[in-house]
Amino acid sequence: PDDHSIAKPRSFCPSCRTPIAWWDNLPILSYALLNGRCRACRVRIPFRYPMVEALTGAVFALLAWRHLADPVRYPPAVTAVLAAFAVCLVITTFIDIDYRIIPYPLSLGITALAIPLCVLLPGLQTEIWPPWSAAPPPSRLEAGFASLAGIVAGAGLIDLMGLVGMGYLWVKQTLKRSSFGPALERSGLTRWLVTGPSDPLKDVVVGGGDLNLMTAVGGLLGWKAALLVTLFLAPLVGSLVGVVYLMSTKDHYIAYGPFLALAAFLVMLWRNEILAWFASGLVRIPAS
Repeated sequence: PDDHSIAKPRSFCPSCRTPIAWWDNLPILSYALLNGRCRACRVRIPFRYPMVEALTGAVFALLAWRHLADPVRYPPAVTAVLAAFAVCLVITTFIDIDYRIIPYPLSLGITALAIPLCVLLPGLQTEIWPPWSAAPPPSRLEAGFASLAGIVAGAGLIDLMGLVGMGYLWVKQTLKRSSFGPALERSGLTRWLVTGPSDPLKDVVVGGGDLNLMTAVGGLLGWKAALLVTLFLAPLVGSLVGVVYLMSTKDHYIAYGPFLALAAFLVMLWRNEILAWFASGLVRIPAS
């Protein structure tokens, strides 16, 4: 977003812009040895830098713990692709928090690579090859079509959420402008319905960046993953965090990308367990 290349120039101090030597750029360790300050100007470096480094390391460790224990189902190449995608989710999270945007080149680039990657590595589409199945892995063609279905599902579900949100804003606008608006606004029970942003033409419910991110999630992880992320996990986490955020800041705008990213990572780790949990709650299997 700041028009900085990730390749050139090399890392520099955000205060004095002095290039950082490689021995001062070791993740977490250099920050601790320098006491969180730039060696040149001694200005304190934000704690966010080691925090992101630690978070990325934890992401790699969790993926290794889950996948490397089963190298047949999760070969190293599949784990490497998912690790790269997880890093993109971390990047997306912090960019959306800071700038309230999700870069199109990042999410659309992943979407463009999703089908070719799934054709080359059918094991990415584990939802059509569940752990309890004795069947052989999916064919390259099956994995490619599953990736395409995931892209369509990811985009469609986010669009559906946007339409529902726009409908809600339209209802708020209609009620606020009606003759009952002042009475409803004074009512403690219904104040939440008519106060705050209410113009569906100005207030974006779900941004285009969220849609692009979900096409990437669906393309790599499949339509069931897109369903879990969009309709269950992200709204659940977002509502819990959103209530606390709204009460503490009174800001009605909450970046949704971080919740989509967190939900996608949870699905990467425990997709089949989450699907089994939902199935056990929705479908009752009679005892034999």
